[in-house]
Amino acid sequence: MAIKNKLGELTTQQIVMLVVLIVSFAVILIFLFFLDLGKTTDDDICHNSVVLRANSVVSVDTVPLRCKTENTCFSGDKTCESMTNPKVVQVDKETDVYEKLADRMANCWWMFGEGKLNYVGTDKNPGLYCSLCNFVEFDDSALKVIPSGKVDQEKLYDYMATKKMPGKKFTYAEYLYGTNDLSFLTESDTGALEYGTLDMGKQYYIMTAMDSDLDTAFWGGVIALGIDLIPVARAIPIPKGQLAGAVLSAIKPKQLIKYIGDFGKGAGIGYFVGTLGVGKSGESYIGPTIVEANSEVFKALDCKEVNTRA
Repeated sequence: MAIKNKLGELTTQQIVMLVVLIVSFAVILIFLFFLDLGKTTDDDICHNSVVLRANSVVSVDTVPLRCKTENTCFSGDKTCESMTNPKVVQVDKETDVYEKLADRMANCWWMFGEGKLNYVGTDKNPGLYCSLCNFVEFDDSALKVIPSGKVDQEKLYDYMATKKMPGKKFTYAEYLYGTNDLSFLTESDTGALEYGTLDMGKQYYIMTAMDSDLDTAFWGGVIALGIDLIPVARAIPIPKGQLAGAVLSAIKPKQLIKYIGDFGKGAGIGYFVGTLGVGKSGESYIGPTIVEANSEVFKALDCKEVNTRA
């Protein structure tokens, strides 16, 4: 009997030691991660923090995201006087603008886990958690590249559907949307949506977002603003004041892509803003998109929290 008790005590000690070793190892990993010896880029640091946070066995608040919003200036002569410490992007021709925007949209998607990682956690309040990867501005010199001062988003998405990502066998569109046939982005039962243009005199966010729990309160609040940002399978306009509960059934299935359309513009048809889909993590995401900074559309998203810092 004494021998059995001794063995039982030894087993308990082993379990305690094992737990201590695991916790110690985790602490060391976190310490090394946050030490940052300058061998990784800001993008790598952000991505690693997303992975670490998504796989944390404790509250996600104990593993903060280390993601920055990059000030990105598109310039034809490498001058960007209006921004502080910008990342200057040289553009010499129109396709350079599409390429650099596509690169940043793809990088934003990679940094935040490609829809495979729940980096918000289950202990957060329901709502949309936004990540602003880039704050984009066009320098005056960029007008020499696109004299109209308007970036045609249809040309941008056509570019992404035909150009392969550097070093990859798939296109930007395949990476972001799973297909090169992007006709679904502007399909509507009431007429084709417009892609719209980017006014080069304005500032934009390249962003993605994760919805911790697709709740009626959030989407009801969006509808109440009168902007009608409604996620639907076929981009069907919903009358103002309609309860969001009726809309939710359209996005519960794990379909490829859903819509966010601004039906407060034009003749009730609207224009394409972004995509809403269910990632491999089982959570809902807004895929990488370009939204005018501090616009009514961005405000209507009602981000519960912004996961990036300047």
